[in-house]
Amino acid sequence: MMKAFGYGVFCTLVLAIAGITGLVASGSLPVAAAKPESTLVAWLLHTAFERRVSREATSIQLPAGLDVPERIQEGARNFASMCSGCHTPPGKEASVVSRGLNPSPPKLVNIKGDHSATELFWVISNGVRMSGMPAFGPTHSEGQIWALVSFIGYAESLDAVGYSQYLLEAREAGHQLMGEGATGDGHHHRHFDEEPAPESDIGATPGSQSENHSGEPEPTAVDDAPERMGTEGGSSDHHDHGEHDHTEHDHSEHDHGDQH
Repeated sequence: MMKAFGYGVFCTLVLAIAGITGLVASGSLPVAAAKPESTLVAWLLHTAFERRVSREATSIQLPAGLDVPERIQEGARNFASMCSGCHTPPGKEASVVSRGLNPSPPKLVNIKGDHSATELFWVISNGVRMSGMPAFGPTHSEGQIWALVSFIGYAESLDAVGYSQYLLEAREAGHQLMGEGATGDGHHHRHFDEEPAPESDIGATPGSQSENHSGEPEPTAVDDAPERMGTEGGSSDHHDHGEHDHTEHDHSEHDHGDQH
């Protein structure tokens, strides 16, 4: 009896594996991001995600000082350059990237939800497969990622005006740090679909073109060279010098002849 039962289980497994293999090989499984997955598939994927993140986060040590204002401000700057293209900030329109992702990424105010700080840290560091969420751990320091975690928790209560104002203050603080010789949040590179600075956030950055008080770019040495040449005599001055050089050359030949 047990032998027959074991044989039946074995045959069932073989048929199931063969059926799944045939289904995959036939190209019948949906893979397009434009169409939402079925309720069953969505439940399986989300449940697997939640269980794994909860398990991994237990080994992460929560650092002190997550509520320090400077750390939260650094997180705001990091979010604007790293995350705002997918996780829509308050008062902003969802980007084309955000609208095309499946599953749809949560907005800034909804990111934290029921997740702990250590769970957020793990997700940001390691990313999520086949969801569009990249892993920032290989490219960013733990300090930068913890700063993001701090800001995400702080941003839950921000509205459109509050977000814009806080980001402006955070960027001004970053400019002050740069002016004092510090590295700020370490972000000198531009991320894909980075949110631009607010129009009121005016500050010259290293390497930018200098401007005068009228707002017009100052002319460079190359730009005003033709004008200077025209006022100083231009090409005719060079021609006169050339004739003078020839005259001096003639005198030199004459002196040479007298010596002989």
